[in-house]
Amino acid sequence: MKKTPTRLSFFLSFACTAAAFLPGAAAEAQEVQQLWTDSCARCHGADGKGSTKMGRKLKIKDLTSPRLQARLSTDRIAEAIAEGSRDNDGNERMPSFREKLTEEQRSSLAAYVKTLSSGGE
Repeated sequence: MKKTPTRLSFFLSFACTAAAFLPGAAAEAQEVQQLWTDSCARCHGADGKGSTKMGRKLKIKDLTSPRLQARLSTDRIAEAIAEGSRDNDGNERMPSFREKLTEEQRSSLAAYVKTLSSGGE
């Protein structure tokens, strides 16, 4: 059976290829992958679909959805990472990462989220 590469592996292979032309690109791709793994994947999943135990519990939106992607700007995503989110009852759904991640790290993660779109829906 032929395995289809995941979006994350495609992103990383693209970044590694780009590294030959853009110094530091591979290191930046590796850093954003580690940030995603450490800060986001527990709920959003490695692929951004939110199909983790915690993601299902919190009813996380599928970040690969083109419909959702069309509504989200990189700035809005970075703001959500900084501020976190709460449900209608005021319960925390996502913690704030303002004190845990630098502005540059939050921006890198936001840009990464924009690469997750599955392309068709």
